[in-house]
Amino acid sequence: MTLNSFLPCRAAVLSGLLISSITITKGAEGAKWIRHEIFSGAHVNSATAADYNNDGHQEIIFSGAGQILMYLGPDYQKKQVLAMADPKQPKRKDQCIHSVLHDVDGDGDLDFVGSYVRGLFWLECPSKNATKTSWKMHQITDQIHGVHCIRSFDIDRDGKPDLIANDFTVDKGPYSGSICWLKPSSPKDEPISWSIIPIAKGTAPGGSHYFDFGDVNADGRPDLTLGAKGKPFTGGNYFAVFYAPKDPAQPWRRKFLPEAGNQTGATHAAPADVNGDGKTDVLASRGHGIGVVWFEAPDWTQHIIDDKITFPHSTDFGDIDGDGDIDLSTVGYGSKLAAWYENDGTGKFTRHILSLNQMAYDTMITDLDGDGDKDILVAGQRSENVVWFENPQK
Repeated sequence: MTLNSFLPCRAAVLSGLLISSITITKGAEGAKWIRHEIFSGAHVNSATAADYNNDGHQEIIFSGAGQILMYLGPDYQKKQVLAMADPKQPKRKDQCIHSVLHDVDGDGDLDFVGSYVRGLFWLECPSKNATKTSWKMHQITDQIHGVHCIRSFDIDRDGKPDLIANDFTVDKGPYSGSICWLKPSSPKDEPISWSIIPIAKGTAPGGSHYFDFGDVNADGRPDLTLGAKGKPFTGGNYFAVFYAPKDPAQPWRRKFLPEAGNQTGATHAAPADVNGDGKTDVLASRGHGIGVVWFEAPDWTQHIIDDKITFPHSTDFGDIDGDGDIDLSTVGYGSKLAAWYENDGTGKFTRHILSLNQMAYDTMITDLDGDGDKDILVAGQRSENVVWFENPQK
């Protein structure tokens, strides 16, 4: 759910009012989107995509059924097993909790980074025949546990993306309730070693879930927005902004968004200019609760986008209809509803239903078929499938 560019704003975290009159629902438009199921029969928590054979179509990578698999575009009939689950580490690669594509070794191609119950690993993309061979596995760390979000983002502004992950747990290790920057040693090292730098040391408790980056306070530095789900963890049920210091290796300052402690099941938060006023707002969903909302800068007034969808755990944000503003897609695994929400540019959203029989844990807005518009990739955990919805725009 990474948004790579944002309009700057000056924001102060203040208490906000709840606006609940902007959700509009439409149903028929979703039928125009074509649903493609490329995999079924196993839980899939996370799926990601990139073009690995330079044919203009993205490959889809995910873990399930004891394997990490790559399905080749454009028809996704051919597949390549990138790695098998290690019987000595059965939870390592069977089902990644989350995953991201990131150039770990600095060779110009995207490696695969995945998380499991006790740590993170990466699969090295080979320099040749990436779609026709297995990838070598490397351990990153076993000190960060239950990672629900991994991001590839340039937080130190040196022109190279960094790797950031959160520890979901409580009192399970040295980084419980933290967000950590993972810095590799020289790519020439064999193996690459890793330094763990907490940017939020113990200040992201309560079952932190998905986070994203953007310049919230217009100081030129990428800040972080986050949701924490709460139950069974204490100190959760909030959305928050973590403001970046001049030195990103120092602690980031936390500010809660309105109704912290009452945002039951909070999971996703992403900074973006929702209403086109030049200020960076925050889009958010309660993936272990009910509803999708956005917070309007600078007073952080809370607006409801959808107050009925249950467990919208798979949420992503991007310009789906190509009109220059930020839309969103989500799947409510309680509602079994897959939908995208069209922003009119002022922060008012229209819901378009994609499916009434889909559950999911993660989703990604990306141009899978290379036709210039944004499709929607869904990791269907409880539906035990991987599907993508083809945008009919082009």
